[in-house]
Amino acid sequence: MQGNWNHGHAHYRYRYPQEHARANHIDHPLTVYVREDAILPTLDAWLATAFDPDHVEATPTALERTQPDDSPTTDPLRQAIAACDLNSLATAPPSNAEATSTQPDQD
Repeated sequence: MQGNWNHGHAHYRYRYPQEHARANHIDHPLTVYVREDAILPTLDAWLATAFDPDHVEATPTALERTQPDDSPTTDPLRQAIAACDLNSLATAPPSNAEATSTQPDQD
């Protein structure tokens, strides 16, 4: 979503990628404009309620639950990257500082 000015008014513009509409067999306009003044009062009221003292702890938790779980334990690509990282750390030669600190004293 992008903010822009159109005919002297603030708008939000959403461009729906055509390939998503075709792939999902959705009849959706490719671009949607919404005047900011048409949604701002409702949005402000919702935000005021969502973050009022009775909800200030529950709202962030609810918002967090809506986020995708992209941790390495659930995403196969992230698992592969994490495995490569561990492998490279295990096979990397010691740094110069590590090499000198592990050698016995030569007195």
